[in-house]
Amino acid sequence: VANYLLLLALTKLPASVNYSFVTGGTIIVSTLLSYFTDKKPTLKELLAVVAAFIGIMFLVFMPI
Repeated sequence: VANYLLLLALTKLPASVNYSFVTGGTIIVSTLLSYFTDKKPTLKELLAVVAAFIGIMFLVFMPI
């Protein structure tokens, strides 16, 4: 199902934006899931996730 949705997204978005969603989603989801383990993210790691998210938003909303 995920690969099918990825192919559908590629018909609507440029590959560079689509790749950013895929990797950015992985970063954000893994950060959220880390709160259910013993190793919590440090402030530096959280700031890196926020910076990555802001970068993805710049790519998405940048005029082509």
